[in-house]
Amino acid sequence: MNLQIALDHRAQVEQFRHKYRTGLVTLLFTDIVGSTKLKQSLGDRDAVALMHHHHAGVREILRQFPDGQEISTAGDSFFLVFIKPSDAVRFALLLQARLRGLNQGSSHPVLDRIGIHIGEVVIEEREGAAKPRDLYGMQVDSCARVMSLGAGNQILLTRSAFDNARQALKGEEMAGLGALSWLNHGTYQLAGVEEPVEICEVGEANLAALKQPPDSEKARRAVVGDQETVLGWRPAAGQLVPNTK
Repeated sequence: MNLQIALDHRAQVEQFRHKYRTGLVTLLFTDIVGSTKLKQSLGDRDAVALMHHHHAGVREILRQFPDGQEISTAGDSFFLVFIKPSDAVRFALLLQARLRGLNQGSSHPVLDRIGIHIGEVVIEEREGAAKPRDLYGMQVDSCARVMSLGAGNQILLTRSAFDNARQALKGEEMAGLGALSWLNHGTYQLAGVEEPVEICEVGEANLAALKQPPDSEKARRAVVGDQETVLGWRPAAGQLVPNTK
């Protein structure tokens, strides 16, 4: 191989590396539960106006996090990325608190379910494009699966995100938020995900959903051995144990 060919190959590799790179990030998906029912009840025009108000609130809260970024939105869902798991959890808690406030007295409440996961992804950079960055990989799919397990007013996390955020936020007072409950719902086998995943939850005590996701076609709780015990879950007693900050 002559020098010029080698230089050309090196330039192509560098161009590829500039456009595509991998990174370990905190992924977050949100989704409005029952959006179709809202459209049926309110009609398209009023429902769309409600969605726009919701989306504006999501973006207003996101602006409080310099290391958070909106990757995409589709209909009633958002895909966001954060550098720190604690920031993703703060964002999720603030969003759920705002929605609870807006829903008071409303006959058509807007309820979000949120999933948070840490994973290594392929990051595509597109300079000058309307959508300058996109994320790909199995970890993105895993985060979407975690979110899909949730109910309205619920924040679900995988174990790594849970452990990191809980440690970082321990003892911290967050304006507008009450005491937090941190729960581990045990190990689930998610559809399309090879390895079982521990599903955890965080939320304001007595306000958030704070309930174990039921088995479904998307996921089923996996029992590992006869005496499985994980943080916050006692299978013998069948109880969830809240851990308040």
